[in-house]
Amino acid sequence: MADFLDHIKQAEHNEELAELLLRQHSQFLDWIITVSFYAAIHYVEAGFNQDPNIRHTETCKGIGGTLHDRRQKLVSNKYGRECWKHYRNLRNASHNVRYLLGGKVGTATDYYKVADAANFLKNDLQVIKQYVNV
Repeated sequence: MADFLDHIKQAEHNEELAELLLRQHSQFLDWIITVSFYAAIHYVEAGFNQDPNIRHTETCKGIGGTLHDRRQKLVSNKYGRECWKHYRNLRNASHNVRYLLGGKVGTATDYYKVADAANFLKNDLQVIKQYVNV
């Protein structure tokens, strides 16, 4: 299973791709949002790896639900409601563009504007990083 450094490297890799897409290929809003969410997953998993009571969402016992539901509960429990809200924003947006949900009409690129994708990357993800302390 991946360790702290593996998760950090993957998170940085994902964040770098999201920034590149935002700068040079902003028409791929769905991928900017999704890759930003994947970066958030790896940042929180890196933080969980430093906690002997958690280590990884997949191996943490005592919390039910899907893997994503467990991770979201762990984010709330370990980092607090404010971090959880930003994580939830990214998760929901990524879910919307991946599955065309959220009461929107059109393709994934119709769901959000460039400013929204930039906000998910530059605000929500950065707040998560601050709470995780990476």
